[in-house]
Amino acid sequence: MNEIRQETVRTTPSMRARSLSRHQLRILVADDDEVIAYLVAELLASMGHHVCAVETTVPGVVQGALRERPDLMIVDARLADGNGPSAVAGVQRHLQIPHFYISGGIVSEVGSAIVLQKPFREADLGSAIARTLEMVSDVEKRRPDGKCARSLVTRRSP
Repeated sequence: MNEIRQETVRTTPSMRARSLSRHQLRILVADDDEVIAYLVAELLASMGHHVCAVETTVPGVVQGALRERPDLMIVDARLADGNGPSAVAGVQRHLQIPHFYISGGIVSEVGSAIVLQKPFREADLGSAIARTLEMVSDVEKRRPDGKCARSLVTRRSP
């Protein structure tokens, strides 16, 4: 009789981040220039991601993130009525969502977040997404309880 051997495969946070960066993410895009925001959204769609919201203002980013609960936010450092870091801070009062900034200028108030300089190519965008998710998984690994504020593998069904 053949024995069936069952193995438990454990996934590490960095494995989950790499897996998510290659699969469809729900992404919120925010830029003060609506045309650029939609161009970024189209680029993300061509990469296989779903853009769940496109916003141009600080309140729009906060409301959109709370409504859609995206897997990732890509936020311009400058928005129509304020700046990206204040929008992200508004979101983080309620939810911890991985994010990075895009900017056509010099940005200083973003802490350790990644800043992708405009103009950028698809490969640069893909790299920024992967690096951001990797940073989140590194933080998750360092938590003593092994939990994170919002698991990257728990996704809302459509």
